Amino acid sequence: MSKELREPIEGSSVRMPARPVDGLHNRHDRIEGVASTECRRRAFILGGIAAAAIGLATGYHGQALAISTQIGPIRTVPDFEQALALSRMRNAAAVVDVAAKWCAFCRVLDERILVDPRVAALLRNLALIRIDVTAMDESNVNLLAHLGVFGPPTIMVVDTASGAEFPNTRSVGAFDAADLVARLRPFAR
Repeated sequence: MSKELREPIEGSSVRMPARPVDGLHNRHDRIEGVASTECRRRAFILGGIAAAAIGLATGYHGQALAISTQIGPIRTVPDFEQALALSRMRNAAAVVDVAAKWCAFCRVLDERILVDPRVAALLRNLALIRIDVTAMDESNVNLLAHLGVFGPPTIMVVDTASGAEFPNTRSVGAFDAADLVARLRPFAR
């Protein structure tokens, strides 16, 4: 094994470089006592790429979802735009899941619907972008407005190239796995 590679992350075969890559040092880089925006963005993108490389992402409640790419939690418009850019590297479409910790149905969605075998099979062909509006702060409100969403629970499918929502893919409020399967089926390969 090359001395330039660290041991793999536990449970993964992904090896990380032992030294900084192209000026990226670590997530603790600071400029005048404030975390560097560029370093946070790079860490965000590398984290998403690592999740995509592993190919297995974990849901909020520890359920394993075999999906192409999972990114989140996303709380701002710039982070959403970066999530779309990352998603488009592997997927033409992405499921956008708008949720909050205080949303009771959002927990049902994570624990029962997204892990339903029919839904999970369809998610293998799509990216999953998880939006977290728990705080409902100004950044969250701006993100909801950008998405044209009133609040959680909302799921929709978007084109990763343009960010445009595909027609007839939005589910708002409570729904079941069969409803989500019907909305995702057109995106199956």
